[in-house]
Amino acid sequence: MQPWLIGWILLVACDDPVRQGRSVSSSTTATPERECATDDDCGLMPSQLNCCTECPPSPPFEAVVRPQIDSLLLELETRCSQRSLVCQPLTCEPVPVGCTATARCAAGRCTVAHIGCEQPVS
Repeated sequence: MQPWLIGWILLVACDDPVRQGRSVSSSTTATPERECATDDDCGLMPSQLNCCTECPPSPPFEAVVRPQIDSLLLELETRCSQRSLVCQPLTCEPVPVGCTATARCAAGRCTVAHIGCEQPVS
């Protein structure tokens, strides 16, 4: 993975209020803002990304709202289109045999439901 991409992904992750467990609302109430209403509002984050490809989700899985995935992919596409890069192949982590995961909406938050996955999930 390109060093600039790793830095960018870390920057996005650090600045992302959803990943940090903070409400994105400007309200100071103790009630957290709902991320989702249905399972279709959630998706599994790709395990790795670069300008040429992405790896499918693998343990530890991360469930996020679909617009967050779309935004990340759009930002990556925009940044990559501004540079002429030679693509570096990604080495995707295999998903263990029998491991399946889906993103679900539970109590207004995106969560991971998994079966047969030995590694801890988030």
